[in-house]
Amino acid sequence: MRRCHVCKIELVNYEPWRWRCKACNRKQGQQRRKANPEHQNKIAREWYRKNGKRLRWQNKLEFIAAYGSCCICCGEREPRFLTAEHLRGNGAAHRRELGNMATGGKFYSVLKRLGWPKDEYSLLCFNCNAAKHLYGICPHHTVRAVNA
Repeated sequence: MRRCHVCKIELVNYEPWRWRCKACNRKQGQQRRKANPEHQNKIAREWYRKNGKRLRWQNKLEFIAAYGSCCICCGEREPRFLTAEHLRGNGAAHRRELGNMATGGKFYSVLKRLGWPKDEYSLLCFNCNAAKHLYGICPHHTVRAVNA
């Protein structure tokens, strides 16, 4: 039988290297972070620098899969070209509301937490999305109207 060195409760299903229970370990970590917050910020920044790009890309690929895997206007399938369209035309207001969460690919993690809402967002390639923003309609639709 092994006991926590701090509170002396019995450790059940412990890892061999553990000498504190989870509650005491959590409390000690909180005290350490309070005592030296800059060190914790440095650790978080280093971790995000190493892992952030990969996580953002994974979130974007999940977003693309959830919204049909291709541009709804022209059919583009290259993930690097695909982006989110705000169906209600409130993209700028939504980015202001999200603040820092809207930058650096974190937007996709916000959509993931919301359950990939289909009534507010769709999948467009950057060209179609920019054209809709600038001209009010994508050139693919004007070409179809002229050719019809």
